[in-house]
Amino acid sequence: MPAPVVVTAEDYYDTRITHDVDGGTTTTVTNGNGDVTTIDKDWGDGSHTHVTVDPNTGDVTATDTDENGNTSTPVTVKPGETGTTGQTTITNGRPDGDIILSHEGTDGDQVEAAISDDGHVRVSLPDTDAEAKAETNVTVTSTSGSTTSANRANLSQTSATSRTDVQGKKPSTTQLPETGDKQNGLGLIGATLLAGLAMLGFGKRRRDDED
Repeated sequence: MPAPVVVTAEDYYDTRITHDVDGGTTTTVTNGNGDVTTIDKDWGDGSHTHVTVDPNTGDVTATDTDENGNTSTPVTVKPGETGTTGQTTITNGRPDGDIILSHEGTDGDQVEAAISDDGHVRVSLPDTDAEAKAETNVTVTSTSGSTTSANRANLSQTSATSRTDVQGKKPSTTQLPETGDKQNGLGLIGATLLAGLAMLGFGKRRRDDED
């Protein structure tokens, strides 16, 4: 009789791909417990950061590969600590916080990718007033082979009253006219005034006829 097959939560996984505000993508893998085990960040400048997460200890190990294919020395970062490899600094917020990848591109621009413990991604551009964006064009592939996709709304992580979006366009400040009940109310007032003027004209003409 063949030995039984033992399957644990670690044998199941979901792969999640997000298209980020910096022009790159973030791919996360979560196991059957919902813990992130792998992070692959393709930055907009063509470089790549690979992160493995130990779900038992919370340690993360990262390597950086630049746009020319040169790979940095791996660095292991324990929970609550920060380490740097290549052009990327890793902040390990485990067990309760995010893993944050802070990357300096070849043009000197800074990009931050924050990955929560369940694999959700938020990418921001700290050097600009651009809003942080999350979960745009998300594709999730499970162990069973099923794939789901969604173009989710960008989630603002800022509350600035004046900001520039990713394309460098200023938000519109033109106030559109109000419609609905207020507009209907104005129409009613106008009709009432016209009716009043008509009554005044009718009364005056009647007095003239009597004279």
